[in-house]
Amino acid sequence: MENKLHKYYKAASNLILVTLVLDPVEFFFSKYLGATKDEVVFEVLGLLFIALTAYTIRRGVSWVKYILLILTLLGIAAIILSIKAAAVSTVTVLITGAQVILMAWALVLLFKIPAPTDQDALDSDI
Repeated sequence: MENKLHKYYKAASNLILVTLVLDPVEFFFSKYLGATKDEVVFEVLGLLFIALTAYTIRRGVSWVKYILLILTLLGIAAIILSIKAAAVSTVTVLITGAQVILMAWALVLLFKIPAPTDQDALDSDI
């Protein structure tokens, strides 16, 4: 019999995928668009890291929630630093804020998942 993952894994993964879609939009609106090759390389690496995080969450890897916690805390720090910087556009701050909220929501879902030994932790087809 195949073990089914808790429904929150898929929901959290979908939320992370939404942040993946928002990231290029945020990059487009940032003042650093196309400034250097390094900016583009770091953007692509960031997108790959977010995609890998969403994939591992969807596969049910439970320790990824701790990496997501660190990413969310870094996102909060980015918002605070962005608000203090006068040259940053409002759209960029709003998109980053939306990403942090989505990551925090995914994080809450991941920490609400019961222990794997609990029978209620599994989805039912009923």
